[in-house]
Amino acid sequence: MEDFELLAVEDLSDKAYIPREQRPGFESSAAGGRMVEREFIEGLKRDEAVGKAEDLRSAITEMNNQINHIQASIEVLVGRMEAGRKIKGAEDLQAKLAEETNAEKNILLGEKMKLEEEKRVLESQLEKL
Repeated sequence: MEDFELLAVEDLSDKAYIPREQRPGFESSAAGGRMVEREFIEGLKRDEAVGKAEDLRSAITEMNNQINHIQASIEVLVGRMEAGRKIKGAEDLQAKLAEETNAEKNILLGEKMKLEEEKRVLESQLEKL
């Protein structure tokens, strides 16, 4: 069997219970607790702002990619229209191709303008953070 050492235990039965609020140093520990809590909340708010900024940057990058894709599509349409002009003796085909190409180009330009406006809104939100 192992030997156990008997520790002395202080008898507290004759001492009165002192509520925590009345103990020495309670105010400073409570104030410190409030300060730590406030710093914790501020840290969470900073983390949330950083996350929101990252989300906005990601959305802006995606919009830039979409805008670039639309611009490339417009350039392909313009190239197709110019190629159609070079076909001799196919005026009807040229006119139809030009009409379809201009219609597609106008749709793409509208989408591009909409994306650029949404991008500006996101960039202004990012600046506010």
